[in-house]
Amino acid sequence: MDPRLYHPDGQILDEVFVFRSFRHSRMNVAGVTCMDCHEPHSGALKLPQENNAICLQCHGAPGRLNAPLIDPTAHSFHGPDSPGNLCVECHMVETTYMQRDPRRDHGFIISDPQLASELGVPNACNRCHSDQTLEWALGHYETWYGPKMAGSRHRERARAVADAYGGENGVIGRLLALIETEKVSAWRASLLALAVQVAPANPQTLATATGLLGDGDALVRGAAVRALANNPASRPALEAALDDPARLVRLDAAWALPEGSAARRELEVYLDDARDQPGGRYRIVQHLFNRGKFHEAVDQVRGAMKWDPLSPVFPDGLGFMLSAQGRPAEAAQAFEQASKLAPDEAQTAFHAALAWSEAGDMARAESMLGEALRRDRSLARAWYNLGLLQARTERLEQARTSLGEAERLSPQEPEFAYALATVLVRLDRKPEARLAAERALQADPNYKPATELLRAIEPRP
Repeated sequence: MDPRLYHPDGQILDEVFVFRSFRHSRMNVAGVTCMDCHEPHSGALKLPQENNAICLQCHGAPGRLNAPLIDPTAHSFHGPDSPGNLCVECHMVETTYMQRDPRRDHGFIISDPQLASELGVPNACNRCHSDQTLEWALGHYETWYGPKMAGSRHRERARAVADAYGGENGVIGRLLALIETEKVSAWRASLLALAVQVAPANPQTLATATGLLGDGDALVRGAAVRALANNPASRPALEAALDDPARLVRLDAAWALPEGSAARRELEVYLDDARDQPGGRYRIVQHLFNRGKFHEAVDQVRGAMKWDPLSPVFPDGLGFMLSAQGRPAEAAQAFEQASKLAPDEAQTAFHAALAWSEAGDMARAESMLGEALRRDRSLARAWYNLGLLQARTERLEQARTSLGEAERLSPQEPEFAYALATVLVRLDRKPEARLAAERALQADPNYKPATELLRAIEPRP
């Protein structure tokens, strides 16, 4: 999952192949294929969607593939002639790309105003009823579906993905627990990839990845191989994966092996075949960088940027490479370029802020933190960094507000509550500071900074 491409609940955010969304769907797990709904050559629907016939071939009597039988009118609470009675309008919302290519989301997502309220994801209710408020949609949704949705896996997973997008360390356990019970293999692969992004060397993550090497789906085995690529102890498992029947898994395993190995020949052929396209060039960039050939990698990504100057992926990648080389000011400039090319993406602005901070330019760091939060008010880590910067420059009341918002958004992160406690101490509001430090310990009983702060605060009267 990529926060630039998918919303936390799996809805498509930017242009992607719809097949990946379909792989994330329960329909795919149930055995539905493209040709159940589409003509194989023209792509046209086999049955009309205007009367729900295309969906009722499985969800109407006599049914297929053990699908639950559904009465659209009773299920949707909309009249038979209403757009809200059409399955696709709620579960396959349409987006037009390039001003001429309307596509429906094939994740068959459960539209949920509750998640819209919490995470800012789109919801079909307000998309159709654009004249109504989110609160209005929430009221109806709770009346119709509240008991069914309370504690649903759909919500639990979306919340965990949102926290992983924000880089919250405390989300690892939740991601791994979700993997254990996840029936949709593409989601198992995505959740593992997110866990690796948040904490790549986490022992529990590595153990989960090792267990998934035998998964029945190549997507999951590939994700497991990528998770173990930088773990020396996993070398035997990676070598064994070179004999996997799926080329995807073999290439991912070869990616982690030493240069010059005979087993890498398939990967080298693959990279060479794709070098005449920007995306293929970028794979070579990653390959060079992973081998420590930093200057060659930077030259190659700059070449890809010349070929495709409108893609934010390349300057974003360049920013990470320059940052890893200890060139934070140049990295920040690259991240800002990516941010301008993706004006709705909060993470690139956040990365620019971190790089400017590392470079010592606090004014530009604060400016980019503000830009990141303008784009996404739910980015807890940006609130946290903004609060730290404000505290550092003696704007303690502003810091208190920012850190309080970070804690509100991610109460499971102990450092947020702890940072707030330190600011409250400086404001001579020790009773509130004590409570904040205690909340940090509730999130993590072993969080030593909070314990030490409590000892330093004078006892309660």
